Amino acid sequence: MRRSFFRIKNIFVVGLSTSIAVFIMFVTLVGYDLYLKWKSDTFAAGYRFFIYRMSAELFEREIEIGSIKVNRPRDGIDQNSLTIEGKVSNNSKKIITSVLLEYSFLDTMGTVIHKGWFYPLEEDMFGSSPFFSSSVRPQRMFAPGEILTFRHLIRKIPSEIKSFQESAGSFARKGDPGKVKCEIALKGLSVI
Repeated sequence: MRRSFFRIKNIFVVGLSTSIAVFIMFVTLVGYDLYLKWKSDTFAAGYRFFIYRMSAELFEREIEIGSIKVNRPRDGIDQNSLTIEGKVSNNSKKIITSVLLEYSFLDTMGTVIHKGWFYPLEEDMFGSSPFFSSSVRPQRMFAPGEILTFRHLIRKIPSEIKSFQESAGSFARKGDPGKVKCEIALKGLSVI
């Protein structure tokens, strides 16, 4: 009777230990597979972003950014915000599907006060609701020779810019000393 009790107990312990070991091996293999997929997706995303940045550097001379104006938004929009308006010209022979622009506000010493990024081809500033926006946006093309007018809303003005604008009232044009400057640079580009 005692031997059969120990034999049943041993069989139970062996079966439980084996089940736990198999479960741990299965979870480890699933985790490793998920890690490999994540790693390849991360590598692919990094590679795509690298190509996106390199394309911007290659086409930098053929994409012109101009007529930059920084203003308070018109009535009906939060007065604690700014709009950046300007034009982008595609002087290349390629069709552009995405543009990433970086804006920087610089003080009189040339120090960056605030920096941000936006996609002027994919933006619909006043026409879409932030509560009901779709993650899938229609693709817009930027043809060779085309000029794109953009308007970007900065919702929260940094305190340095706000205090400057309240005291001085306007932003610098090129060559104006003593004012905050807004510079825009091409940082990403996707072409067909």
